[in-house]
Amino acid sequence: MPGPAFVGDPYANLPWVQRFSPHFVIAYAYQDDYEAGVPFEDGGWQGLARQGYFATLVLTQEFSLPPSMLQKYKFVDEVNDGETDYKFYRRIGPDP
Repeated sequence: MPGPAFVGDPYANLPWVQRFSPHFVIAYAYQDDYEAGVPFEDGGWQGLARQGYFATLVLTQEFSLPPSMLQKYKFVDEVNDGETDYKFYRRIGPDP
């Protein structure tokens, strides 16, 4: 799927796994900081998704977004292997 991409599984964003640049590897403390209101550039990965920055989102349960934040994306596929549930979204319309 087209890039830039954000994959909710942190290991899938590593440069030797994800072939598209830039790579968005989320720090282990990111979610705690986000919930505590720590400001991130462009609102963190959630803010970038809200803006429609990513061409592709691959979200797990841990990295899911509320429907209001997915207005610029269309659900295209889901893979559930019994351990992880991946939902694939593609940006609607032109690049931001």
